Amino acid sequence: MPYILLIDPQVNCMFIKHVGEFDFGNIARSAEDRLNHPDHQMGMDFIHDFSEQQIPPDLPFHVVAGESKRFANDYNLKFSRCKGALVVGDAKSYAKLHQFVEAAALYQ
Repeated sequence: MPYILLIDPQVNCMFIKHVGEFDFGNIARSAEDRLNHPDHQMGMDFIHDFSEQQIPPDLPFHVVAGESKRFANDYNLKFSRCKGALVVGDAKSYAKLHQFVEAAALYQ
């Protein structure tokens, strides 16, 4: 599995540690696993940890925005209102995930 999923209902948080090579598709796959997990509750906050991965800096914006739009359309309503954090290990990865988050905000 390209990520490790931990859910703690007592602190209302899901922790997703991404491992291996970066793949935007793993964000959606982890979302499916979170939604189907018996401890998941609507509105539960989350932390995605990408700190051990490097997001390719040459990933085109249209790819990032397209993945963001697909994710926003498929999952935002299912998770309801929650707080989230994305943790990265370098500035270039931060820039790409920031594009992902900013593009998602356009589709809400």
